[in-house]
Amino acid sequence: MSNNGLRPPRTNDERDLERVQRTVTQGQLADERRKRLILKLYGDGMTQVEIAARLTRASVGAGGDPIGEDAVQKLVARNRGKK
Repeated sequence: MSNNGLRPPRTNDERDLERVQRTVTQGQLADERRKRLILKLYGDGMTQVEIAARLTRASVGAGGDPIGEDAVQKLVARNRGKK
């Protein structure tokens, strides 16, 4: 991968900025994967309630908040008919 001719980070702030951006990018990629999996599972017959329960178990296990069925419903509705 190219670094666009930039010098390596010299300060802690520069290193931290690059580290945080890697984390943000990984999160964005994971969110896209999560959406695809939700849509696949729903398409394969899993209910929105079941999907929300699985998401909640993972979220709470990682220290986050529960995921409501409405969040799953919105995602499914936004992507209805898309391939």
